[in-house]
Amino acid sequence: MTSLLDQAYEHLDLLPVVKGGKACLVRHWNEKTFAKGHLAYHLGQGGNIGARVGLTRSGIRVLVVDRDAKDMDSWKQFVQKHGIAHRCNMVVDTASLNTHYWFRLDRDTEEVRTKIKIAVEGAGGERKKLPVDLKSTGYVLFPGSQINGRPYQFREAKGFKRPEDLAALPESVIDVLMSQKNISPSTEKISASNTNIIPNTAVRVRERATRIVCPERYVMRICSVQGSNGSGALVRALCTLRDSGWDGPRIFDFLVNVWNPACAFPEWSREEIAYAINRHCGEKR
Repeated sequence: MTSLLDQAYEHLDLLPVVKGGKACLVRHWNEKTFAKGHLAYHLGQGGNIGARVGLTRSGIRVLVVDRDAKDMDSWKQFVQKHGIAHRCNMVVDTASLNTHYWFRLDRDTEEVRTKIKIAVEGAGGERKKLPVDLKSTGYVLFPGSQINGRPYQFREAKGFKRPEDLAALPESVIDVLMSQKNISPSTEKISASNTNIIPNTAVRVRERATRIVCPERYVMRICSVQGSNGSGALVRALCTLRDSGWDGPRIFDFLVNVWNPACAFPEWSREEIAYAINRHCGEKR
């Protein structure tokens, strides 16, 4: 996965996603660029990686056709009918054994937007929704990620392609999309089971931390800004991890490699982070 990360990072915007889930660790992820070292560390800790769809680093627009169920209707009335599986040269099998088909969009049209459950004309002329989503904004999980221990992985012979080498989205699919009346939300769907709820009660950090499901995600929402009690934010972040049962070395690695590059403005030095941990955790580095 490390070599794939190196390859994909040059072409796609990648982001850190919570371990075993689909939620990005960082708020306003669509306004940030994550360092390769940050992503590699996160991956090494078992975290998931997301890949943004839409405009890529090269300026080429990419989309993902997400077949969200293996039913016969979605196969015959959409995937097979429009030659999706046959034409696509970058295919990802998801943890739920469904499929992501990656395409580039050659036609310059803003009307091709994310749509959840594409509608097609059924028997008798009525509109019928299929378990097929088109994602032109937001992000999807990238190969190497896992849900419930099951991986996202490239299909054999249809592995990673640069955006410019992806197959073009068929014109017939664009015609179907242009006929859709309802524009669906542009974000990655996140089920309730994958959403980490952070209590909003006004209690002390130590009491609150014992109820945090994902301390990494919680801490990545704490921004340290110079001139706005930035040192207080650093202390809050490390104390949250401490009170969630983390030891000093683990806190140091996470703050230095993940939290600091993404959430501190300007970044704290390694010595400053070590000093704060020594003071509040009683451990020396």
